[in-house]
Amino acid sequence: MHERIQTFEELALRLRPDGAGAYVVQVVHSPYGCRDVRFDLKDLGFPFDSLRRIDFSASESRELGEVEPPQGGGSATPETLGGTLFRALFRDDLLSTFLMSLGRIQGRKDLGLRIRLIFDPLDPASRQLLSLPWELLYRPDTRDFLARSRFTPVVRYLEVPRLTTPLELTSQLRILVVLANPAGTAGLDLERECQQMESVLRENPRIRLEVLRSPSLPEIRSALQRFEAHVFHYMGHGGFDSKSGEGSLLFEDSQRRPQPVGAGVLAEALKNLPSLRLVFLNACRTAQVSEDPKLDPFSGSASALSLAGVPAILAMQLPISDRAALMFSQRLYEMLAQAFPVDAAVAEARLAVHLDAPSSYEWATPALYMSVPDGCLFAPAPPGDEEDHFALGLSYLDQGLYDLSAAAFQRVLGKTTHEEDLLYYLALALIGGQRPRALKLATIRQIETYLAAAIRLNDRKSHYKLLLAAAKYDYYASNGLRIPSPPVDQLLKEAANGEIDPKEVRLMLRHAPLPPGDLLSVVQNFCH
Repeated sequence: MHERIQTFEELALRLRPDGAGAYVVQVVHSPYGCRDVRFDLKDLGFPFDSLRRIDFSASESRELGEVEPPQGGGSATPETLGGTLFRALFRDDLLSTFLMSLGRIQGRKDLGLRIRLIFDPLDPASRQLLSLPWELLYRPDTRDFLARSRFTPVVRYLEVPRLTTPLELTSQLRILVVLANPAGTAGLDLERECQQMESVLRENPRIRLEVLRSPSLPEIRSALQRFEAHVFHYMGHGGFDSKSGEGSLLFEDSQRRPQPVGAGVLAEALKNLPSLRLVFLNACRTAQVSEDPKLDPFSGSASALSLAGVPAILAMQLPISDRAALMFSQRLYEMLAQAFPVDAAVAEARLAVHLDAPSSYEWATPALYMSVPDGCLFAPAPPGDEEDHFALGLSYLDQGLYDLSAAAFQRVLGKTTHEEDLLYYLALALIGGQRPRALKLATIRQIETYLAAAIRLNDRKSHYKLLLAAAKYDYYASNGLRIPSPPVDQLLKEAANGEIDPKEVRLMLRHAPLPPGDLLSVVQNFCH
């Protein structure tokens, strides 16, 4: 059943200099009124670069160049760091407002309290605040990391002159994954990471992936436009030049040689793409912004994309292991595919990483920069549309208007009470009256995903398994390829023991024609 979309009360805090070396925390919005409070870095009591001395269990570094070793000792734990940061921020009246605001959401399954931290990167005195690990905010009395709960997500908000509205999520969440691992750089097993990501996410019929390996920037922009991608997911190396204040990602040229791309150039490549909602930079130091007042604060990877109008950016403060990145991505995209607010989805992804490796603190590595006020990158299809679009899809399918049929079915994917039938008809629409052998491999895999999901929802209906058997046999066997599991014989045997609907089998043969032969004869026997 489709989960409820979560909404939020908001505690929006703007941190600005007070002119005397400290900061004022201005409560821009809250469920309760509150006076401004003082925030002083001296109250923290230790340098926050000690965060880099925590073992985050990351494997290979995704940073360009070498990481400077930390100076001095230091054994502060994330709980110590986060607790000190919490006490410095939530003090006096603001602590009371925070606790009363939490009371408003107590026991509500669909309501949370967003902690939105607002920074003005053009104010030089505010820039050092961006380097603090706000994701570690830790409430000592209840032993809770705020950012690890979707009921108290922590979001960074850069004040930029851009407004963003939600995009209606009418079909699947479309993710463009880009891999770049040039020769001569630190070896990252990106192929393995990408294959694991594909294997996990392709099982979800609400998600569609497209992968580009070593593309140029023009190729990336073209793919984003053609695919109408909602998410740009980069895997590779990142860097930050402290002298120029510019972030960069490493791509490859035609000879697989390293080709650094500055944050400003990347932002230009991703600008003015209406479908693009989220950029996920799985590379080191992409969250960094220069503290030097003489340098452009919008030259960091995340800040440049925010200025370019990207609604949400996930960037890395530290290296992250392949396993943690995979766990994070899987849960994040599962939630976004259900039109959850991005900050709630990120909090659930953090929790998934923590539950998978409780001794690691890699869940705090991604930083979320968000410019949408309510966190809603996507709006679910308007209520009441489900039955209309399902019926419209069936009508188009009956007329042989397969593209229109697929579009109508995808519009309500994940939103109907008869999801398994929808998946079956969507598979038929993708076959489109052709022999399965004539389709592209990507289409066959998508059909297999839909039918496997339909079978998981209801494994008694024979026509789901018959269509899967027909598609697999006609594509793989006819093209001389190995047929992936489950084998065709097993599917036919299970279909014979299931609930047979001759009308649906005849419909299948009409829209997924098979040539004369043994398989056609077997399937035709189900029509009587």
